[in-house]
Amino acid sequence: MTLKDSSSVNAPFLALMHVLLQPLGYQDLAQAVVNALPGAFAPDTAVLGALVLTLSPEAHSIEAFAFTEGPNQAAIARGMAGRPLHQLGGDYRRESNVIERVVMQRRAIGAPHLDDFLSGYIASPLLRRFEEIIGWRGGMAIPLSAQQRSAGVLLFALGKEVTALTDEEGTRMTNVAHVVGLALEQARLYEEERRARRALEQAQEQGQTFLRIVAHDLKTPLTNILGYAQLAQRLRRREMAPVAGTPNDAGDRVHAACDKIVENCRRLQRLVDDLQEAFRLGSGRFEVQRRPVDLVALARVAVDEQRAAAPNHTITLSAPAQPVVGQWDGERVQQLVANLVSNAVKYSPSGGPITVTVQRRGESAQLSVTDTGLGIAKDDLPALFQPYSRRHQQLAIKGTGLGLYIAKGIAEAHGGRIRADSPGEGAGATFTVTLPLQPAG
Repeated sequence: MTLKDSSSVNAPFLALMHVLLQPLGYQDLAQAVVNALPGAFAPDTAVLGALVLTLSPEAHSIEAFAFTEGPNQAAIARGMAGRPLHQLGGDYRRESNVIERVVMQRRAIGAPHLDDFLSGYIASPLLRRFEEIIGWRGGMAIPLSAQQRSAGVLLFALGKEVTALTDEEGTRMTNVAHVVGLALEQARLYEEERRARRALEQAQEQGQTFLRIVAHDLKTPLTNILGYAQLAQRLRRREMAPVAGTPNDAGDRVHAACDKIVENCRRLQRLVDDLQEAFRLGSGRFEVQRRPVDLVALARVAVDEQRAAAPNHTITLSAPAQPVVGQWDGERVQQLVANLVSNAVKYSPSGGPITVTVQRRGESAQLSVTDTGLGIAKDDLPALFQPYSRRHQQLAIKGTGLGLYIAKGIAEAHGGRIRADSPGEGAGATFTVTLPLQPAG
């Protein structure tokens, strides 16, 4: 009998299961494992303690180190953590201790002294003192493997000589090492994923902060420039009105220049507004102010604006004669409709018909925008509503890639939803928004 309360080969796994299944970090799991190992083996096996030494995925240095809690543990841990393997990748004949030979040769090796395993890492007097305190008589080092690489070493500290171990005891130690290696690898992968997620969250926070700062810093000077350009337009019209029959080319050029300034300022202003909305959505600060709003009237405004801006397109509104009224934020919903119609115009560069449809469906209102333009590839659909998502980039279509992201945010802020459908590239697309007439609850 080698394992407590069982003669089954699975007993060491059961004894360690409560430890291996704990939601612990990498280093904490390594420490919990080595603390639990002596209790998993019967006294006649004489497992006094264990050491786990794990390697970084590149196998250049020791990543974690844990020894069964007891005297001098802290001193040994300080001596091992972060140390490089001496001859990693070099000639096996130059391996300086058993630990390195186990790593390089990927096989279990026993030795009589702790110094055989850790020479070069820890001062020999400290190791000899440690042997005396715990009653060390020998050690067995077994490789930990993960995904076809050397992941580290599990060293059993024994109260009897290695030569006295039975084949069954050696096999069970190897089985335990296999399970421990798998558990530690999962813990390492989990920590890597958690670090990556934290880094992504920090990057997103920094991006949101950047958007807020840029939008804020651009808005004031843009407002001033736009105001002065509009004032210049009015003054020029008043001061340079041509006398009947007299050409006034200079006045015409000034008018045209002022018009261009105003047009580009408004374009930049829309960009700043989009950046601010994206910041609010990303930071959870997006709010809606509800009041009775007629979706038909909002759609009509959006259609009229786009008809004036896109004369090459035939934009049709299909809506009931009666209002479709819901409790919505009128300004936000109008922005949603405008974004969808503008998107349809943008992705129909050759012109063509665009149909905006409004209808009531039970306790919800539905708005759809259908075009016959470039369409959407199947692979592009999942990321369509993500910020800065752009399709058909080879055509250099203008825009920030925020319009659909903002539209989705507005719909969801009202308890609604938005979806996109397309038969494929070159076959047009339909965007459909469904909004509850009344807020939930």
